[in-house]
Amino acid sequence: MHEGEQLRLRNLPDGAVHVVVVHAAQGRVIEVDLVTGATDCQAGESAELDSAETLYLGVIEHRQGDRLWVNVEHMIDRRILASIQAAWKQNGPGSLESDGQSD
Repeated sequence: MHEGEQLRLRNLPDGAVHVVVVHAAQGRVIEVDLVTGATDCQAGESAELDSAETLYLGVIEHRQGDRLWVNVEHMIDRRILASIQAAWKQNGPGSLESDGQSD
């Protein structure tokens, strides 16, 4: 991810999609600017940031005007996600489970 990159942001679980531009990223915090104003993206809400390569899941920690600071809790590589989805389509979700014995 780089400064100026456009991402898609939505509140979880089913919020509207908003375009944001990366202002800065440091450690687990991504600072973004909303391209169009949104009233549904407030501090304390769970959010998803979506890029072509990575899906970021986290919490909006702070909002000041159209600038948001998102604390990323999980990052999912889209290539790995695509391979899991392909396995599910081919074999069903149960194909990734253990042998069925409980611990």
